[in-house]
Amino acid sequence: MQTIIQSNNDCRSLNEAINLLPKELRILVANYNVEHRVNYTTVMNELSEACRVVFCDSPHCESGCRKYEAIHMNILSNECYFCSERCVELGEDEIYYLIYKSKQIDFMKNNV
Repeated sequence: MQTIIQSNNDCRSLNEAINLLPKELRILVANYNVEHRVNYTTVMNELSEACRVVFCDSPHCESGCRKYEAIHMNILSNECYFCSERCVELGEDEIYYLIYKSKQIDFMKNNV
């Protein structure tokens, strides 16, 4: 690479300028890969989604936990997260009932 950097009235090639850096920084520059950023962005987005805090959907619980630790269930096309097996046992039937009732109310409103 023949790019010229001008610093303190000295003209140097990019390689000469990099060689003036401390060893740790030279290693970082040498390891830099443009494609890495694209892949890193995808991985970080997946990681941040997995580590997102979700709240327990059991009507009797208000605790939160990381999404990857939560028990995931799909109840009548609704994503539900529970913090423990106990909350699944206590809340699953009640969620079915609440969703059923809300759909019943919507149906009645639309047919009036």
